[in-house]
Amino acid sequence: MIELQTPPVSAGTVEQWQRWLQQDPEHARAWQHVEAFTERLSGLANHAPIAHAALTASPGTSLDRRAVLKALVLAVGTGTLAWSCRNTPLWQNLSADYHSGVGEQRNIALADGSQLLLNTDSAVDVRFDQAVRQLRLLRGEVQVQVAVDRALRPFRAQTEQGWVEAAQGRFLLRQEPGYSRLAVRDGVVTLYPERLAGVPVEAGQQLMFTRDQVGPLRALSEADRAWTDGMLMASDMPLGQFLQELGRYRRGHLGCARSLADVRVAGTYPLADTDRILQTLGVTLGVEVRRFTPYWVTLEPKNTNA
Repeated sequence: MIELQTPPVSAGTVEQWQRWLQQDPEHARAWQHVEAFTERLSGLANHAPIAHAALTASPGTSLDRRAVLKALVLAVGTGTLAWSCRNTPLWQNLSADYHSGVGEQRNIALADGSQLLLNTDSAVDVRFDQAVRQLRLLRGEVQVQVAVDRALRPFRAQTEQGWVEAAQGRFLLRQEPGYSRLAVRDGVVTLYPERLAGVPVEAGQQLMFTRDQVGPLRALSEADRAWTDGMLMASDMPLGQFLQELGRYRRGHLGCARSLADVRVAGTYPLADTDRILQTLGVTLGVEVRRFTPYWVTLEPKNTNA
């Protein structure tokens, strides 16, 4: 990275960098994190010794991820760095109690017997005390199976727009830009948007909400919960929307030509192999799957002149 940022940059250096990016999907993801994080760390120039010690501590030391975050916040004094980075995936993964990678689904057993299923690229914090069991969804999507608590503590799950509360049951919670989605599979869950009174949501119902608005209740469909079984289900779904959802489970860009965006997709697809899903779409829809790089894939009309 130093060579790439220090002019002049040779053609050989650029070629080595491109080969390295293509060797492993993790390399491309790491590079994106480095670029974003480096920009935010530019303000640490006057506090280099503290920041360097925090970032370069070896795995064998007792400095864990929370100590690293604390050291960085102390380094900037006012907490500006932590505030500016708080919503970035890298920062959330460092600070979260649990997180999943892109394309990963992760089962987690909590101390009270409750069960979490993190969907792709998700992060949560968990905090239990004598009065309440608290979960905060920092990013992505989670299924929560709430166990009955002997101490009768309620279970609360919070997003940026509000929180839900249940004594037991099973529900899905998804954080979107500017709003959240709640779907209840079992039991009754009470939704508390930040600026509204509580709204009960029963099994088989779902809705979207913001801080001061609650959308209409809709029936929870099989497609809405298919991800919990590792599947992506579509019924007369526009291709553009389908690819946007599929793109959550793979790194890089995934899109289609504008002329194909409204082509309808139907079927049930295993999320474990997104490349195979794209191959299937190519055959069933009669389109071309163009891979410019492993991380830039588009679906385009077939060239009939070929």
